Amino acid sequence: MDKLNELVVWFMRRTFHVKYLFLFSLAQFCSADPLSGESVRPALKKEFPFVVSIGYKIGATNMINSQFCGGTVITKKHVVTAASCLKDKFPFHLEILGGSHDINLCDRYEIASWITYNSWASKNKQLKEFESLHIAIITLSKEFDESKIEPVLISSKPLKHYYGLTGVLVGWGDTKDGKTPEILQTSPVSILTKQKCMDKSKLLSTKKLIDEDKLLCSELSPSLMHGDEGGPLLYGRNILIGINIKRNLDNPHNEFFTVNYHNSLNNYRNFFYYVIAGYQYSVA
Repeated sequence: MDKLNELVVWFMRRTFHVKYLFLFSLAQFCSADPLSGESVRPALKKEFPFVVSIGYKIGATNMINSQFCGGTVITKKHVVTAASCLKDKFPFHLEILGGSHDINLCDRYEIASWITYNSWASKNKQLKEFESLHIAIITLSKEFDESKIEPVLISSKPLKHYYGLTGVLVGWGDTKDGKTPEILQTSPVSILTKQKCMDKSKLLSTKKLIDEDKLLCSELSPSLMHGDEGGPLLYGRNILIGINIKRNLDNPHNEFFTVNYHNSLNNYRNFFYYVIAGYQYSVA
């Protein structure tokens, strides 16, 4: 009887340890750090002089707490971002933070106006995009300080040119503890082929957008988090190939997702020409 009791106690302890290890492993998976791991590092000073942050106007000492989306400088006076970053907001509530890899040292730029692709499309009788997927161009009240900020190069190549290559993510997106890093973070990321992207996507509507070259996918590690939306997907150090969009595109009620999604720039050529008329931008 004693031996039987000892066996029962041993089995219960064994079961507890196995259950504990499973729950610990699951917790580690669920709290995956955005842009974290061996491949992630703080950006160097002036390494990405075209990456900016969009923040609320809440005072000069709180820039790190004000930022909520990323953006990319495309001319001396224009920033491209995700249209969803500006939904239900007004220019006088926001500002652009740029000119440093340390968000606390960024200069503040006043926003004059912005226009989303769908607004432009309505006026010009063009096909509109899904509300959560299109882009916006922000116009500043004054030009950027060229000694600190320089425009990115915009890719002129088709998406298939980048399939299977390594891209670069850059941003001040939140860490796993919900805090915004002071220093800009960067990491390489694998760009998926169209077929792999479609295979990993859940919704037919998403697959359709991928098939039409409106969406580009990258591997989930590292993953995009709050604050990374609207920021750039780069090739090399300074070629813009996509704009980060919402990470939960496939299932907005589920935190588990399979890929990072990026808006392709291929469908917005006419939009760019119209909005930044009179300002030069560079292509690669």
